[in-house]
Amino acid sequence: MNRERRIQDFAETASDWFWEMDENLRFSYMSPNVRRVLGVAPESLLGKTREDSLGENCDRQAWDTHLRTLRAHLPFHGFTFAWKGERWVRISGTHIFNADGSFAGYRGMGSDISEIKKAEQAFRESERRFRDFAESSADWFWEMDENLRFTWMSPNVEQIVGVPPEWHYGKTRQDLLGDNYDADLWDAHFQVLNERKAFRDFVFLRQGDGIPQKWIQTSGKPIFDMENRFLGYRGTGSDITRARETEEQLLQAQKMETVGQLTGGIAHDFNNLLGIVI
Repeated sequence: MNRERRIQDFAETASDWFWEMDENLRFSYMSPNVRRVLGVAPESLLGKTREDSLGENCDRQAWDTHLRTLRAHLPFHGFTFAWKGERWVRISGTHIFNADGSFAGYRGMGSDISEIKKAEQAFRESERRFRDFAESSADWFWEMDENLRFTWMSPNVEQIVGVPPEWHYGKTRQDLLGDNYDADLWDAHFQVLNERKAFRDFVFLRQGDGIPQKWIQTSGKPIFDMENRFLGYRGTGSDITRARETEEQLLQAQKMETVGQLTGGIAHDFNNLLGIVI
């Protein structure tokens, strides 16, 4: 098999296509598989410049920059554009010269990256959706690394508990404890973390110098990679201070009601005894 035929076979079966431009920046060659990839006949592009193939809705600024690169006879890599509003294309090219050093044109390749673009757009949409949820939620979200140090918190944590996310970064739960904490409660929680177990609705009083005292309820789950290596924790936190205070007020009211009932009963019995004496 001769070299030219081998190259042609490669060009026709590749997922990318290959192209050439002459010294006037007009297409002089387009591999046949461009028909399969983009649905356009290669011969329909021959003799045309990049400008000839632009649609009305192209990114004019990006194209002007690219065309200046071509006219300056400079190589380029990874120029991305929308093809006829239907597909996304990425092209790269290198300049070629004649034996006498004069400019002879370009050779390059193109790739259909429509699926990659769709995945990127879906990811950005998912990220934007999560960010909107995180910023509008009454809870905040957090992450720890494999050393159980906080690496991320949603921005709304500052609005909810009065401490910015950055205040937590690089610190462990132990680092954030004040002097007066329930050792039994926290020792049990640290045991759960060290055993890489999920936990739900762990409640504690957050207190310390320079931070507002708050009752916090938090839940978390361990995260692992594909090889089951521990990567850290992800979880949520809630400020339950108001609920806790309401609960304590309710308990106090119930105690007072019980005392009142007891006092009333004693007074009633005393009156009965007093009546008998009289």
